[in-house]
Amino acid sequence: MISVENYLFIELCDLHDGSNIDGEHHNINGKNKVLRFKYGNICPISIKDSKDSTVIIIGHPSFNGKIDANRFVLDYIKAKEQNMNGFTASIDGEFLIVDFNKLSDEITIINSRFASPVVFYATVREIFVLSTIYVVLFQYLISNQLAKISTEKIYELLLFRRLFGAGTYDNQSKYLEGASNYYGVIGLK
Repeated sequence: MISVENYLFIELCDLHDGSNIDGEHHNINGKNKVLRFKYGNICPISIKDSKDSTVIIIGHPSFNGKIDANRFVLDYIKAKEQNMNGFTASIDGEFLIVDFNKLSDEITIINSRFASPVVFYATVREIFVLSTIYVVLFQYLISNQLAKISTEKIYELLLFRRLFGAGTYDNQSKYLEGASNYYGVIGLK
């Protein structure tokens, strides 16, 4: 992989699958899945690991007029446990929340209305991957033969010197638009 400093990379796959992540990473075991992640100097980052879930928060979520990522993690978990609908709509600031439910192997991704940090993801062959830097995700997908280069998007880049919309340079990954939630359960083999 190329050298980048500020990133988060996540891989969610079956427990028995070997890791395709380069270098040191963290493992969080679920019921039938394992969440593997690594990160660079992305800050601030708060990680709360409990018996039932792991919550990773990046950025500066503001709740009740205060920016305190460590306190926010606890408020988020409490709101989730109490099924407080509308909680995420009341969060201000720039943030990314990754919530892995260890009991159900479900992953929830929530980002700010500003889409900062930027998030790219793909679900291929029972594997969910996410990165805050597209080139890291692209290299992972291509090197593990999970995606192909999108010739249409490369042509668009050459013709217009940019991509329009939420497109990416491969046929599998997607861009998570601002104020979006992604909820997924990756099927079992």
